[in-house]
Amino acid sequence: MVATFAAVGLATSPDAFADPPEPSDYRSEVVAIEPATDDISVEIIGGDSFIELTAARGVIVDVVGYFGEPYLRFGVDGTVEENQASPTYAANSSRFGSGSSAAENAAPRWVSVADDGTYLWHDHRTHWMSPSRPPDKSAGDVILDGTVEVLVNGTPTLIRIRSTWLPSPSRVPPLLGLALGATIAGVAMSRGSRRRGRIFLVGMCAAIALGVGLAGLVSVPAAAGFPLTSWMLPAVAAAITIALMARWPKYSAWTQLAALSLAATPLVVWGWLQRHALSRALIPTVAPGWLDRFLVAFVAAAAVITLISAMRGIWSAATPPPSRGDGRAMTADESEVGGGGPSRS
Repeated sequence: MVATFAAVGLATSPDAFADPPEPSDYRSEVVAIEPATDDISVEIIGGDSFIELTAARGVIVDVVGYFGEPYLRFGVDGTVEENQASPTYAANSSRFGSGSSAAENAAPRWVSVADDGTYLWHDHRTHWMSPSRPPDKSAGDVILDGTVEVLVNGTPTLIRIRSTWLPSPSRVPPLLGLALGATIAGVAMSRGSRRRGRIFLVGMCAAIALGVGLAGLVSVPAAAGFPLTSWMLPAVAAAITIALMARWPKYSAWTQLAALSLAATPLVVWGWLQRHALSRALIPTVAPGWLDRFLVAFVAAAAVITLISAMRGIWSAATPPPSRGDGRAMTADESEVGGGGPSRS
C-alpha cells in the first residue's frame, strides 16, 4: 500500500523544483497585461510561488530573463523550451535565488520542458525576495509591484504583478484543534480506557492527515511539486494501523504500546512539517483555511500525546514494577501508562 502511494507521488512530482508551494503571508496577483492580448493567459500558483503562462496555439512567446537574455520560448505547436544556460534558470532553482556562474551572454542551451503550451516557473519578479518581513510595511500593504517582460509574436508585452502582505489568520481554529486533540488523546491513553480505542484514534488521525495532504496535493498543478511528505507520512501511519487492527487484541500490553509509538511517530513528524500552516495567512489547499488549521492542530496534538504516553508506558514496562500493598509485584497491565489497575481490552 505504501509502495503504491510512493509510486503515485513520484510519478506526479516535478523534475527539479526545490521549493514547492508552502504556507505564506503574501499573495501575488496578475493585475494587468500591457498591451492587452488574448494570445496568452497568466496565473499565479500557490499564493506567490509560481507564475504559470499559457500561450494560444499558433502564437510565439519569448520570456525575457532577469538580465535581458532569452529564458523561455513557447512555439506555435505548443512546445515550451527553457534556456538552461541562462543565469535566470540557475537563480530560479530556489525561492530566494542563488548565486550563478552562468554568463549573461552565454550561448543558449534549449531544453524542451512542456508540449502543451503551458509552463510554470519560479520568478523572482513576482514575490518578496527575503525570509525577513518587508521593512516599513505592515499587514495589508502592497510589498511588491513587479513586471515580467515577454514578447508575444514579437510584440513587447509586460505582465504586471502585485504582491500583498495578508493579515494574520484567526488563532481560534488551531487552538480549538490543539485542545480537542490533546483532550481526546489524553482520555484514550488514560488508565482504564479501552486499548483498542487507542489504535482507532491513531488510525483516525492518519486518515485526517492524509485527507489534508491530498487536499493540498490537488490544489496545485503536479509540476509545482507539492511536498510528498504531506501525504506520504500519513499514508505510512495509516498502513501501520490497518496492519495492526486485525490482531490488536492478541498483542501484549507492551507490544500494543510499541505499535502505538510506531504509528504515531510519522504523524508527529507530519505535524511538525505542517506547523507553518497554523500561523500563515495563505495555505495552498482547496480546503478552507480555518479547517486546514484546525485539523493540522488536532492531529499534531493527538499524535504527540499518544506518542509521549506510549513511550512512558514502554519505559515503565522496562523498569522493575513497584510492589503492591500485599507485597506482590504489579503486573505489566496494572502499571501500564500510569498504572493502578488493569486496563480493559
